[in-house]
Amino acid sequence: MVVTGWLTYRLSGQTYDAMDVDSAHVESVHCRVETAIPRVLAYVQGFARGKTGRPGMTFSQDCYDLAANHEGCILRAYDDARPHYILQLGDKVKGTLTIGRGHTGPDVYIGLVWTQEQADAQFACDLEIAAECVHALVKVPLTQGQFDALTDFTFQEGSGTLQRSTLLKRLKDGSYDAVPNQLCRQDPDGSYHGYVFAFGEVNADLIKRRQAEIALWNKKEEA
Repeated sequence: MVVTGWLTYRLSGQTYDAMDVDSAHVESVHCRVETAIPRVLAYVQGFARGKTGRPGMTFSQDCYDLAANHEGCILRAYDDARPHYILQLGDKVKGTLTIGRGHTGPDVYIGLVWTQEQADAQFACDLEIAAECVHALVKVPLTQGQFDALTDFTFQEGSGTLQRSTLLKRLKDGSYDAVPNQLCRQDPDGSYHGYVFAFGEVNADLIKRRQAEIALWNKKEEA
C-alpha cells in the first residue's frame, strides 16, 4: 500500500508518509506490532470506509478462522519454500521470509523469534490491512461472505495480485458469478486453473483454501 503526503510514521524501521491511499498503487504493507498501527489504520479506514459493502464492514470470524487455519503459525522466521527447515545466518532464502501467521516484510529476518501474542497481534493487523485493500480496490457492493473471501485472498496472494486480476475486472463488470471460477476451477480432464499454484506446481493446500473462499463467496446472507 503506497501512502504519501504529510503524515510521517515509522513502520518496520522505515519512514512512510501518509496522506492518501491511491488504489492504483495499492500493494502489501506490513507493519510491526510495536509501531503506530492504530494511527495508520485509522487513517486508511477513514479513506476506505463506505466504498464497499456496508459502512464499517470488515472481516468476520469466518474470515479470521479460514486464514488462521490455512496459514498455521510458526514463531520463528522461516523460508515459505521449506517451512520446516531451520534457517541459519547466511542461508539462501528460496521463497519468502515469513513469520507467525503468514507475515512477511522488511521487518522479518533470519533469526527473528516472536511470542504467540506478537504473532496473533500482527496477524490481526495484517488481516485488517488486507480488508482495507479490498475496500480500496473493489467499488461494487459485497455481502459479508464475499468481502471475507476477497480479504482472505488478498491476505494470502497480495493486493497487487487482486489489483491486476481478471477476477477484479469481472467483478467491476458486475459478473459476480464469474468470481469462483477465477479463484479455482477444474477442467473435465482434471487440470486446475486459478490461484492454486505454488512454485510452479498445483498445491493441494491452495486448492482447499480457494474452495473455502468460494464457499464464503456463495454464503447466503442471514436475514
